[in-house]
Amino acid sequence: MQYVLEKKAIRNGKLKVWQAIREMITDGDTAKFMKNSTERFQFYFDEKTNKIVFLEHVRL
Repeated sequence: MQYVLEKKAIRNGKLKVWQAIREMITDGDTAKFMKNSTERFQFYFDEKTNKIVFLEHVRL
């Protein structure tokens, strides 16, 4: 957690913790994270409505 705080400057109020973690994962910066579970989300983008349609969530 300290790594996330320092890396993303959460103490300055720029990001919330969950936002910082999401950014780090999206950027591929996951070396400091420990895997404790895996989840799969399945969805698609409906071009007619411009909305994301949720299909399934599975905890593996």
